[in-house]
Amino acid sequence: MVQGVGFDGLASGLETDEIIQQLMEIEMQSVNRYQEDKEEVEAEKEIWQDINQQLTGFDNALTDLQEADTFDAMTASSQNEDVMSVTADTDAVARSYTVNEVEQLAQAYTARTDEPVADPHEELGLEGEFSISYANEGEEEGEIVVDVDSEDNLYAISSAINDEAGVANAYVAGNDLVIQSEETGEDYELEFEDLGGQDNVLEELNIIDGDENVLDSDEGQDAVFTMDNVEITSSDNTGIEEVEGLAIDLHGTTAPDEQFNVDVAHDSESVVGAIEEFVENYNEVQTYLSDISDEEEDLQGDVTVRRLQNALRHAAMDPVAGVDEFDSLADIGIEIDRDAEDIGEMLGVMSVDESELDKALTDNPEAVRDLFTLDEDDSQGAAHRLSDRIEGHIRAGGTIENREESLSREIDRIDDRIQREERNMENREERLRERFARMEVALYESQQQLQEVMGMTQQLGGTSLSDMMM
Repeated sequence: MVQGVGFDGLASGLETDEIIQQLMEIEMQSVNRYQEDKEEVEAEKEIWQDINQQLTGFDNALTDLQEADTFDAMTASSQNEDVMSVTADTDAVARSYTVNEVEQLAQAYTARTDEPVADPHEELGLEGEFSISYANEGEEEGEIVVDVDSEDNLYAISSAINDEAGVANAYVAGNDLVIQSEETGEDYELEFEDLGGQDNVLEELNIIDGDENVLDSDEGQDAVFTMDNVEITSSDNTGIEEVEGLAIDLHGTTAPDEQFNVDVAHDSESVVGAIEEFVENYNEVQTYLSDISDEEEDLQGDVTVRRLQNALRHAAMDPVAGVDEFDSLADIGIEIDRDAEDIGEMLGVMSVDESELDKALTDNPEAVRDLFTLDEDDSQGAAHRLSDRIEGHIRAGGTIENREESLSREIDRIDDRIQREERNMENREERLRERFARMEVALYESQQQLQEVMGMTQQLGGTSLSDMMM
């Protein structure tokens, strides 16, 4: 409000400031109406931002259903997990394998002290330097160098070896130092050499002799097992990929004449889980859109929202050309109930008949896959079709961004109206104050003149004004 010189009640006795304030409060009603309009538009803009988030989340959730790998996933199970565990990828063949025998596990090359020390905790009094080389089929592949001080005990030497990564691991077993190659397999072997110093540490520890021969060692060995009467060897016990599509981990060996099966099948359970998640996300989006456009809500009856809901429904449920046997989600047990009350009669709730879906995945898993993942010029699967519809709304320049920009422009227009109205109110308040000020001045001057006349009357000896006029 305008602040300036006031003449509140100076001559008239009126509370002119209060009168002006009341008049301006009446004028302020138009600004308040604009503010209410602005809040409504801002609320609608926030709702469209929420719609964008809902659709973006749904679109992200559709990613897996657009990938063939989701439907081609395989699962493998071993009848003897203590001996062998197996995982399968999409290249695996659905069948049963017979594990005839797990003869041996892969082992690392191992060297140890030929004679134990008296006490592994006591200082050895040795000073020197030695190397451990890594050989694979006679070719040196790496080397570590270990320094030993006179204060070191057997545990300190073990730690020093372990601190140098890439070649060997060490530990103390009883009163012996044990050194193993980091890699398992028969092709890997460790070579030891004293490099000088006060002492030949390895010789003093009875790991090698003067000719650098290891005194006590176990050769490395490959894992050996037989599947479907085919012998398989591996330098590792884990991640063995000799059978296409399978990754095999060995944990133990079999007893004589012990056999067991490894079964590989389509991973229907993960496919069902992905489809059920899709149905849940679809219903969440449709429920939200119905709620915000329901009676007495901010987007009541909004045409864009209704069109969006219909577009999502048709993208999900319309037939897919070019798919054998199943050409719609309804054919695999996914339906929409038009009479469902909790999402609105027009669109309904999507639901899954698991038994029907399981049957479809058993009878023709490729058709179920294509129903979601097909992406050709003349035909799209449900997941791709839904994603395209959503992208048309959430992309830059899409429906939602255009709607938000339109609402932002409306907010700017309302702000302009508010600013103009506030400037007009300031001008009106200023004019009111000027008028009241002039009124007070005029009343004050009239009162002064009246007082002068009354004074003159008293000077005439009390003669009344009426007597003077006779």
